[in-house]
Amino acid sequence: LRLSGAWLDAALEATPDGVAALGAPEGPGPWPVALANGAFLRLLGLAVDRLPTRAELEASVDAVFADPEGVRALLRGVEGDPAAGLEAAFETRDATPRTLEVISTPVRDASGAVAGRLLVLRDATARRALERRLRADLERLVASRTTLEQARGEVASANADLSARLDELARLNRELRELDEMKSDFVAITSHEL
Repeated sequence: LRLSGAWLDAALEATPDGVAALGAPEGPGPWPVALANGAFLRLLGLAVDRLPTRAELEASVDAVFADPEGVRALLRGVEGDPAAGLEAAFETRDATPRTLEVISTPVRDASGAVAGRLLVLRDATARRALERRLRADLERLVASRTTLEQARGEVASANADLSARLDELARLNRELRELDEMKSDFVAITSHEL
């Protein structure tokens, strides 16, 4: 499958996720930023008209993330073990904090050697908020279920109590009829004798 560079550039810009490719370093230095889409640059607060240097990328990590050490550790881990695939979520320092997932995977050449890294930044704020709401809803449902089970137990207990009272009323009603019959028989005998 062959696609033109323009088509690939357009596809890269069309994704809402931030995507950057880090090329393999020439020597022991940092991995250079070889490619980045606008979403990646905007999520990190970088200029969208040019590729950032690795120093600019690291400075923006310090400025954007509430835990820049965690992100830097992820990037250092990438450099320490270039074949590792890593994923983590980090909160931002924005006025309205966001959750950004940072995904790092190796890019391999035709021989299988690691030729660079692919970094993906995904704004997971809405998904995380939805997950929190779903967890809260689940907790409320569990609490409601517990309350309903308690109420069901109380209703069952009340039904058992009512059934026992109904049985008692039926017994008393039978005794009352027997007494009424005895009274009627007594009155009939007494009036016959008189």
